Amino acid sequence: MRKDSLPYTDGSVACIYASHVIEHIERSFVDAFIGDSFRVLKEGGVLRIAVPDAEFLFECSGFENEFWNWRSGIESSPLYEFEDKALSQMDYFLRETAVPRFKYYVHSQQRAELESSSLVGLGYAEAKKLIELPEFRPKHPGDHITPWDFEDLSAIAERVGFLRVIRSKPGGSVAKAMQGLELDRTYPNMSLYVDMIK
Repeated sequence: MRKDSLPYTDGSVACIYASHVIEHIERSFVDAFIGDSFRVLKEGGVLRIAVPDAEFLFECSGFENEFWNWRSGIESSPLYEFEDKALSQMDYFLRETAVPRFKYYVHSQQRAELESSSLVGLGYAEAKKLIELPEFRPKHPGDHITPWDFEDLSAIAERVGFLRVIRSKPGGSVAKAMQGLELDRTYPNMSLYVDMIK
């Protein structure tokens, strides 16, 4: 996605599905991918994107609750080195949206680390500006570096020409070929699903 265009002719594809990919790369490449998807889709074709829902995760992390219980156990992962402290809600948020900023990540960028407490009390738009990382790290392609929300994806889709953009549900695409929970299995409890219709 960072190096190549889609290998299809204009107007030749009915559906495109990108699940939990775009959070790993810079916005400029996602913008190009959405534009290229528009090019290759047939009229009425659908681009479906599933991505961690940064706005939802931020909202869940702004007060004490039990949302992050499903993520318990990361403390035993070799990817993290924890001090003797319990993780906060915002620590979990950073882990899911801006991994190199998560100070407990063994591959964090020390100069990019962020104290999760500095996000408390901010609005989502302010927090999003603080957490996004400017560049992909080839040695750590699994890192989440770009937070996404429905507004961001809608703006790109509308700019490149998609006629309709809708917030979808797990298993609930407007395209029959992309319906079913067997497709939307990657963390549906924290994911945003967006269908872009040409």
